[in-house]
Amino acid sequence: MRIKTDLTLRPDASVRAGFLRLVDKLAQRVVDRNLTPGCDPSEDVHSVRTTIKRLRAIWRLIRPGITKTVFERENLRLKEAAHRLSLARDRQVARHTLPTLALSSKREHEAVAAALAGLEADPHSESSIDETMRRAAADLEQTRRSLHRLRFAGSEWNVIALGLREVYRQGRKRMKTALADGSDTDFHKWRIRLKNLYYELHLLEPIWGKRLSKMLSQLAKLQEKIGDDHDLVVLKSLLRKDPAAFGGTDAVERIICSVDDKSRRLRRSIEPLGEAIFAPSPERFVRKLGQHWKVWRNGGAGRNGYSKLRHSEVAKAGANNGTECPRDLR
Repeated sequence: MRIKTDLTLRPDASVRAGFLRLVDKLAQRVVDRNLTPGCDPSEDVHSVRTTIKRLRAIWRLIRPGITKTVFERENLRLKEAAHRLSLARDRQVARHTLPTLALSSKREHEAVAAALAGLEADPHSESSIDETMRRAAADLEQTRRSLHRLRFAGSEWNVIALGLREVYRQGRKRMKTALADGSDTDFHKWRIRLKNLYYELHLLEPIWGKRLSKMLSQLAKLQEKIGDDHDLVVLKSLLRKDPAAFGGTDAVERIICSVDDKSRRLRRSIEPLGEAIFAPSPERFVRKLGQHWKVWRNGGAGRNGYSKLRHSEVAKAGANNGTECPRDLR
């Protein structure tokens, strides 16, 4: 996976300076989208929602170094902005999802056709989407200003390590709950932490390029599958809110049977991928990343830099008497 250097931390700048650079860049992207929107409003909405998710991941990563009040205020601001945008996106998701369903009968095809016709009556006009986008830009500008006023409590790595470990731990825990329970709500909660983890590791990718690139690729695949499953949940919710607008209760329930069947197949394919990603414990994963952080911040390069650090730590532990290098330092 190619590292996008404009959205990652740099070894020659402090963590705070790195975050400020990233937040400035992300906020400017939203301003630019408002000034020069694309041909497809749904793509503009998707781009801004992705930017908000990145910003929420940054706030959650630095959570241990800021006050609870500041975190909750900024997280709520971004959460509400994302919710307003999702209202404009849900019908578009439904339009794209309906044609992907496996249909086996004429009545099922008729039900989908009726639902698609209902979706064409979109209550979200272009002007209302424009207003929602302007409000999102204002929210992101306020978030940018808030981050510029912050000073982190604690060392750079300690702040990152504590935040990352908590997100990884929650992602692992939510995975187990979702796979055991199988509820739509539990899968959605897991999806939120997966996105947090993905964007946080993207920021840190240069620290341990080969390993994190592989993990980001796995997380992207997992996110895509869970995202497809979430789109099915959005479709079900939208259809059940007003069955009469989508061909009636009979038609809606026929579609939902197909939706549930596709969701079951998706979730079966999700389990092995999730378990592979979250195999290491949170402590082990963050500890190993911290070892690479030291090398990266000190100007070390690749395997040679890490190897020197590893042998130094082994020696300090009294392992220079021929004892094999501990596995968690390899």
